[in-house]
Amino acid sequence: MKYHTLTEGRPDPLGSTFDGKGVNFAVFSAHAEKLELCIFSDDGRKERYRLPFRHRTGDIWHLHVGGLLPGTKYGLRAHGPYEPHAGHRFNPCKLLLDPYARRIWGNLRWSDATLGYRSGSPKADLSYDGRDSAFAMPKCVVIGPVDTPPDDRPNVPWDEAVHYEAHIKGMTALNEQVAPAYRGKFMGLASDAVIEHLQKLGVTTIQIMPAHAFVNDRFLVERGLKNYWGYQTIGFFAPSQRYLAQGQIWEFQAMVRRFHAAGIEVLMDVVYNHTAEGNELGPTLSFRGLDNRSYYRLTDDLRYYVNDTGTGNTLNTAHPMVMRMVLDSLRYWVEVMGVDGFRFDLGTVLGRTMQGHFDRDAPLLQAIRQDPILRNTKMVSEPWDIGPGGYQLGAFSHPFLELNDRFRDGVRHYWRGDRLQTSDLAKRVLGSADEFDHSGRSAVSSVNFVTSHDGFTLTDLVSYNQKHNHANGEGNADGHGHNISDNFGVEGPSDDPGLIAARALRRRNLLATMMLSQGTPMILAGDEIGHSQGGNNNAYAQDNEVSWLNWAEGDTALTAFVQRLSELRRTYPVLRQKRFLHGRTRDSDARLDIGWRRADGSFPKSEDWSNPEWRTLCAEIRTSADVADQFDDRDAVYLVFNSGEATDLALPEADGFDWWHVLDTTAPDMAPRRIAGNRHRIAASSVHLFAHSMPVSDCGVDTQTRTQPMQVKTCQITPFQDQKPGTSGLRKKTRAFMAPDYLEAFVQSIFDGIGGVAGKVLVVGGDGRFFNQEASQTILKMAAANGAARVIVGQNALLSTPAASNLIRKNKTDGGIILSASHNPGGVDEDFGVKFNNPNGGPAPEHVTEAIFARSKELTEYRILDAADINLGAIGDQTLGDMTVSVVDPVEDYAELLESLFDFAAIREMFDGGFRMRFDAMHAVTGPYAKALLEGALGASEGTVINGEPLPDFGGHHPDPNPVWAKGLMDEMFSPDGPDFGAASDGDGDRNMVVGRNIYVSPSDSLAVLAANAHLAPGYAKGLAGVARSMPTSAASDRVAEKLGIGSYETPTGWKFFGNLLDAGKATLCGEESFGTGSDHVREKDGLWAVLLWLNILAARKDSVADILKAHWAEFGRNYYSRHDYEAIDAEIAGKLMDDLRDRLGDLPGTQVQGMTIAEADDFAYTDPVDGSVSKKQGIRVVMEDGSRIVLRLSGTGTVGATIRLYLEKYEADPAQHDLDPQKALAPMIAAAEELAGIESRTGRDTPDVIT
Repeated sequence: MKYHTLTEGRPDPLGSTFDGKGVNFAVFSAHAEKLELCIFSDDGRKERYRLPFRHRTGDIWHLHVGGLLPGTKYGLRAHGPYEPHAGHRFNPCKLLLDPYARRIWGNLRWSDATLGYRSGSPKADLSYDGRDSAFAMPKCVVIGPVDTPPDDRPNVPWDEAVHYEAHIKGMTALNEQVAPAYRGKFMGLASDAVIEHLQKLGVTTIQIMPAHAFVNDRFLVERGLKNYWGYQTIGFFAPSQRYLAQGQIWEFQAMVRRFHAAGIEVLMDVVYNHTAEGNELGPTLSFRGLDNRSYYRLTDDLRYYVNDTGTGNTLNTAHPMVMRMVLDSLRYWVEVMGVDGFRFDLGTVLGRTMQGHFDRDAPLLQAIRQDPILRNTKMVSEPWDIGPGGYQLGAFSHPFLELNDRFRDGVRHYWRGDRLQTSDLAKRVLGSADEFDHSGRSAVSSVNFVTSHDGFTLTDLVSYNQKHNHANGEGNADGHGHNISDNFGVEGPSDDPGLIAARALRRRNLLATMMLSQGTPMILAGDEIGHSQGGNNNAYAQDNEVSWLNWAEGDTALTAFVQRLSELRRTYPVLRQKRFLHGRTRDSDARLDIGWRRADGSFPKSEDWSNPEWRTLCAEIRTSADVADQFDDRDAVYLVFNSGEATDLALPEADGFDWWHVLDTTAPDMAPRRIAGNRHRIAASSVHLFAHSMPVSDCGVDTQTRTQPMQVKTCQITPFQDQKPGTSGLRKKTRAFMAPDYLEAFVQSIFDGIGGVAGKVLVVGGDGRFFNQEASQTILKMAAANGAARVIVGQNALLSTPAASNLIRKNKTDGGIILSASHNPGGVDEDFGVKFNNPNGGPAPEHVTEAIFARSKELTEYRILDAADINLGAIGDQTLGDMTVSVVDPVEDYAELLESLFDFAAIREMFDGGFRMRFDAMHAVTGPYAKALLEGALGASEGTVINGEPLPDFGGHHPDPNPVWAKGLMDEMFSPDGPDFGAASDGDGDRNMVVGRNIYVSPSDSLAVLAANAHLAPGYAKGLAGVARSMPTSAASDRVAEKLGIGSYETPTGWKFFGNLLDAGKATLCGEESFGTGSDHVREKDGLWAVLLWLNILAARKDSVADILKAHWAEFGRNYYSRHDYEAIDAEIAGKLMDDLRDRLGDLPGTQVQGMTIAEADDFAYTDPVDGSVSKKQGIRVVMEDGSRIVLRLSGTGTVGATIRLYLEKYEADPAQHDLDPQKALAPMIAAAEELAGIESRTGRDTPDVIT
C-alpha cells in the first residue's frame, strides 16, 4: 500500500463509500475478534493487500484507505471463535462479501472451500476447514458517486392500481422487438415494446421478481440448472449482475426512470427473510462468517438455525443491526435507485420478535410504518412463512397490502364447479372484508390474484390436472400436488375446437372475476398472451423456454380481453372502492351499497348460502355507505357470476334507468348494448357486467340485507385417488396436506370409513411437526361439523403416539387421529402424516384402512364448522359448536401408567448412586415426557435429556433414533468418559434406540433381552404370555420364548399386526427391527417404555449394558443382524427388482450362493391366529441351511420414491465368536444378497443410505 494512507475512518455509513480522498469501509460485527479488508487485482484473482480494521466504534469496525478509487474489488475476512454450539462460525480462511456492497462482481464458483467446515468429516459442521475460498468467491466493488433520481414518481392512487408480476429475464428473452443486447436485462424490461404492452393492458404497477444479487444453488448447478426466480439473496444493496447489460448499476436506475416516464410504478420483490447461506451445512459467504449469532435466528442450542422460511435459515430481523440493514436497504432502493415500493417475500418473518412470535407491531414493521421515506411507498406483503403461527393473512397494518391466497383458491374452486363455493366467492368479490376490514384498513388491502409465479400459469390451470415438473430434476416431487385446476378431460394441449373454446372461456371467467372484484388485482406476466409452462408449476430452475414468454405465439384475443377488463375497471369506480361494502344503507339515496340476489332477482335466504346447487351469484354494487361524497345511482353496476347452466336472469328494477350489458365473457368482442326490460338470458359458465346509462329519478328504499352463511359448511371437492394409507396411515409431503381440501378430504374419509362420528368421542394429537397445530384445528372443526360429542386433545396439540393410545384406552373412546410421520423429517417441504387408531388404541387394521381408502376415492364433499380456532394452550373443557373439546396435559396420564409398571424407587436409587444417562429426544415430541420422567420423577441430573424442545422441523434433522441420525449420542457413548446408558426416541415417541457405554444394542437384541428380563419389573413380575416380532426382526427373541415356554409369533411389518395378539392375550411383548418395542400396556410401540424397562433391568441386575448383552449371548447365542436401507429409489426400479426376485423364488432352494446352500425361499404370508385374516406379499425371505437369512421388502413409511430394506441375519452359538464386527460377520450374507437381488447394478447405489 505504498501509495495509500490508512487512517481510522468513520463508522457511518456502513459499507464502502468513496469520498474523493479515498474509500471509507465500515462493517458491523458484534462478536468478531478481528476484521480484515482484502484488496484484489482488477481481474479479481489475486489478493494484493490484507489490511486489518484497527478501529471499532461500538460494534462497527471502520477503516479509511486514502487514494483508493471506485472500481476497486474487495472482500472481508473475520477472525473469532469457531464454536457452532455457541452460535459462532468465524473462519478467516473464508472470503466474505460486504453486506452493504452496492455492486458484486463475478459469480460464485461452487467448491467445498466455501464451506466453513470440512466436507465429509464425521463431525460435520463442528469440524473446521482451513482452505482459502477467495478463488471461488465473487468480489465486492467500490462504486463512485451515484445520482439521485428526480422526483417523478407516478404516485398512482391506491384504488386505481393494477399490478403485474414479471420476471426480468423471462419477460424479454424471446421478445424480438427488444434489442438483442437488452433481452433479459433491466434495460430490456423497460424497452418501448414492453412499456407499450403494459400501457395497453392498463397496468399501473410492475412488480419485478428478485433483482438483488443472488446465487445459483449448488444442487441446481450440479444438475445443469440455474436459480431462475432469484429467491437466494446474497447482497441486499447490489442489483443482480445477470440483469446488467453493461455491468453498471445505473442501468437499474434507467429502467425505473423509463417506467416512471410512462406512468408506471416499480415494485421490487425483496427477500429479507433468509439468505443464500442455507443451514449449518451451507456455505460461508457473508453474514455467517461476519457475525452468525447476530444475523440469524438460532435454535436454543445455538448450533442450528431457525427455519421459518423453509430455506435453511431465517434472518434475525428483530436484531437492531439486522433491522438497520433492512431499513437501509429499503431506503437505498427508494432514494437512490428510485423504486416505488416492495413486495416482501415471506413477509411474516419481518414481524417475528426476538422470541420468534409474529407481532403486527414488531419493531421492524413499526419502523417501516413510521420511516419518513418508507411510509409513503407501496408495500405488499406475502403474509405467511412456515414457522409457528406463520399464516397471517389479514394481520398486517396499513399501509401494507397483502397477497390473498384465499381469493386465488376460492375463485379457482368456484369456476371449477366445486360445490358450496358461492358464499365464499361473495366474500372474495368484496375484497375479503372478513380478513382485512379492521384497524382502518382500506378495501384495496387485498391483492387479488388467480395465478402467480409459483404455481400453474393461467393457461396451465385450465389444461393440466397434474403437475409436470420432471425438468426440475426432483422426480416430479417438488411443487404443489393439488392446484385446484381443471384440464377439461384432456391433460395438456389439445386440438379439439370445443375443448379449446371451453378452456378459453374459463380463462376469461377467472380474469374477469379478478378484475371486477374489490381489492387490488395482480396479473401474472404472460397470462394475457396464453403463456404455458407445459404443466410445470414450480419453474424456479427453468431459465429457458419453459419460463420465457413466447411473444411470437401470443394469444392476441386474450390480450385484448384483458385490456377491456382494465378499461371497465377504470370506467366504473364502484368496482375499485377504498371502503368495504357491508350491505349498509346509504344516506344519499337510502339504497344498499351492496345487495346480493339470485338469478331470478330475489334476495338469497339463509339456506341459499349453503345450497350446493346455487351457482349464479348476482350483486348490485354502489358506492360504500361509509363514503360521505357518494356517487349518484348512474354509477351502480350489476355483477353476475354464473358457474352453472344457462339461465334466465331478472335484472333489478332500474327505476328510471336503462341497463346496459357491457361485458359477457362468452362474447368477449360484444359491444355494449341496451337491455329492453329486465329479463335477459345468460349463457352457462359466464361473467356479466351491467351498468346504467343515465340518471332519471330516485325511488323506493330496498331494506333487504345479505344473510350470513350457516355455521356448518359442506364443501364440494373432486375425489382424490392417492390417499391410500400405508402401514402407519397416510404419509405425504407437508405441502400435499396443506393443499386445499387434501387434509379435509382424508379426515372426512376416516370419519365416513369408520361409520361416522356422530355422538362419538375421539382423541386427537400429534408429534408437533410443522402443520401439526393447523391440522389439529381443522380436524376439531370437522369433528364438530360431523356431530362428534367430545374430542380429547393434547395441550398445544401434542401427544406422543403411545400417550395417545393410552388416552384412547383409558377413556374408552371410539378411536383417535394421530398426526405424525414418525421418524421422517418435518417442515413445509418435508413429511406429514395422519393415521386413525382403533378403540383398542392400536393402528387401524387393514379392513379399516381399506374402507377409508375406498371412501376417499369417491368422496365429493366434506363438512367443517365455520368457527374460530380453539385455544389449544389452555387445559380444560371448551365448546366448539355442540362438541366438547377437552384439552389435557399430554404427559400426566401417560406418566401415571408407566409408574405403575416399573420400580421407580429402584431406578431413582440407581441415579442417586451416580449412574449417568443421556437421552436424545431429537427435538421431537418425547422431550417433555423424558424431562418429566427422567429428570423429574426419577431424579436424573439436569441435562440428561438433550434436544428436549419439540421443534416443527426437529432442528432440521431426521428424528430417527439410529446410529446415523443420533450420531452425537453415539459419539458420546463411545467416548472414554461416556455415560453408563444412552437412549433416543423418534418423532412421535414410539421408537427407541438403546446404547451402553462402548456398545450398541440392536433392536432385535433389545427385544430378546427385555423378554428374558421383563420379570424384574413389577408390571411383568408374573411372566409373559408370549413374544411377537415382525418377520424381518431377528429370531433372537424366539430362543428366549422357547426357553420360557411361552408362545412366539412372527408377523408382517406394521404394529397393527400385533393388536390382535395383544387383545387376545397371546403376547405381552412385541418388537420390530425398526427400533420399535412395546407391550400390552398400550397398543402402540413405545420408546420411553422400552427405555424405562431397560433402566429397571439395569437397576435390578446392577450390571452394565455390555455385561448384560454378553451374558445373554452366552446363554442364548448371538444373532448377528443388520439392516441396510436404500432410500428414495425410483419406485418403478424398486418394484421391478422385487418382482424379478419373487419370480425366481421357486427355483432357489437347493442352489448355492457365496458358498451357502439355500434351504427355503418364499414371499412371507401371514395368517392371523386370532381372526384368520391373511396378509400376503409381506417380504421376500431367503433362508440358508444354517438358519442364516436374507430378507428384502419395500418400506411404506417414506414419502419420496421407495425404500428398499435389506435385512441380514446369521446365528452364532460359539461365545468365542461373539465379539465380531457385525458387518464383517455378515459379509458373506451381504455378498449373497447382492448376487441374488443386484441392488447395486439396478439402482446405481454402491452403499446403503443407512446401516443399522
